[in-house]
This record gives sequence, structure tokens and C-alpha cells, in this order.
Amino acid sequence: MKYLFLFVTFFSSSVCFGQVVSIETDSKKNYVIKYVDDESDSLFSGIWVPGDLVKVFISSSVEYSETDKFKYSYRIVNNQESQVDLYEVNISTPNEPLKIFSNRGWFSRFVKWQGLVKWSHRSGPPYGIEPGSEDQFNFSSSDLPSIGVIQTANLKGTSFPKEKFEFPNSVETVLDSLNKEHGYVNTISIIPLDPSIWLGSNNNFNYGMIANALESYLKRSCEELSWITKKGICNSLEVKLKNVQKHLENEKPKQAVNVLKAFLNEVNAQKDKALSSEAYALLYFNGEYLLQKLNEEGK
Repeated sequence: MKYLFLFVTFFSSSVCFGQVVSIETDSKKNYVIKYVDDESDSLFSGIWVPGDLVKVFISSSVEYSETDKFKYSYRIVNNQESQVDLYEVNISTPNEPLKIFSNRGWFSRFVKWQGLVKWSHRSGPPYGIEPGSEDQFNFSSSDLPSIGVIQTANLKGTSFPKEKFEFPNSVETVLDSLNKEHGYVNTISIIPLDPSIWLGSNNNFNYGMIANALESYLKRSCEELSWITKKGICNSLEVKLKNVQKHLENEKPKQAVNVLKAFLNEVNAQKDKALSSEAYALLYFNGEYLLQKLNEEGK
């Protein structure tokens, strides 16, 4: 099987030095990159190991505590059919976590320039979570739950001829493209969101914006992500949120507060029933935050 990019030209007698001539996958799904040396007419080949060979299941939950604020917990399962060890976990976060809880055998850190909490396995084999096994990853944050992507990967790597310590720019371009497309398995889950995004242009809290976000979270939980399993609950919560939004638009904050409380009561009653831990985290903590802001400003 060949994996071809638009910029790849097949090898011929007129091929230029330093040019990639083919990209193929081997029996292990690794990418074999063949290229011509910059300084000779010799044909070389190297191997790039993709990171998206793991088969992953992720469940997430958020709990509130006075000391840790919001504790984000992730159960990550490397499914039996994966056939490779899960080596790396990356979770987006806008701000440095209050605390990253340690995992035996894992190295954890916050990479500010990437906005990621990262875990990578220290040694092996096994290199992390074996097929059919799972592990738990936790950190605490002052940021609110939102929907985002968690990256997981098996141990990646490259292997090129020993006599070539540097390879052509065309190979680097291929590796960059492969890493973007096959570097990680991306799974939709719960990640933190900086609540300052709900501030308007004058640094005033935008009630309508977070109410719209709640409606979006509800819709995605019901339709796209199946985090709410009962249509009747979806409809009931949707009606309440639309009434909250209507009361805010009509400048009737007291009525909005009353309906929002009813919304939160229903969310709380359906926790671990019709609502998954992900749906609960999204709807309850963001709804509670909106209620807190309305009460603080005497709305």
C-alpha cells in the first residue's frame, strides 16, 4: 500500500538529489520513506513509526473541592485489539493546572507554549498501558469544563540509515505531514476552558454568551456525543435553557435565576442516570457558574 503526498514525485532516471521518491506502509503499518541522497545518486530508505496505532476508550469526570477546585479525572483504556502499548497522553488546558497528580511509571508536566498537560511513560517494555489494560490520569484546575480533544499515542520514532545523520528537507516535510495526520489518536472528551472568555468588550460578564454555550453543550451531548441517553431529558433541559435565555434577553434576571435553578436540579437528579459524567460536568458546573454570576451582581 502506498501513501502518497501531492508533492511526491516517483523515482525516475531524471530525479533530483534529495528528493523523496516513494512512501509505503509495511506489515506493521510503519511508513517506509525512500529518498535520493543530496550528495550522491544513492537511494536510501527510512522508517517512521506512526503514533495512531492505539485503539482507545476515554471516560472523563469532574469533581469540585475547596482545595483542588475542579479535579479532572480521565480513565484511559487501551483496547485489546490495539496490539501496541499506549505511551503518551496530552490534554489541552489554557492555564497551568493547580496540581498534576503523579502516576507511577509516568512522567508528567505542563508545557506552557503548547497549552498541554502531558504524560509519557518513563521506561519499558511495556511502554505504558498494554492492550486490554487501563490507567487513570488526574489534575486540578480553576478552569471550567468544556468539550475538546485528548491526544493519545503509542511510542513513535524514526529509523534512518546510520550513514545518514541528516536527511533532505523533502524528508523533513514528509515527516511533518505524517506527524500531523498520524501522530496521535484524537478523542473528544472534557477539557478545561478559561472562564474569562465570558467577559465582554468592557470586561463585563456576558450572560447570554455562557447561556448559548450551555445550549451548545446540551445539543452536542444529546445528538453528537450520546452523553445524554434519553430524548425526554434532552427536551426538558432544552426547554429550560431556552427559557433562561429568553428571560435574560428580556432583562428578567430573577425569572432566569428560578429557571436556571430548576435546570440545575434536573441535571443533578439525572447524574449517572440519563447523564454521563461528561454531560454532568459540562451542564452542572457551567450552569452553576452562570447562577453564581447572576447572584453576585444581584441580577
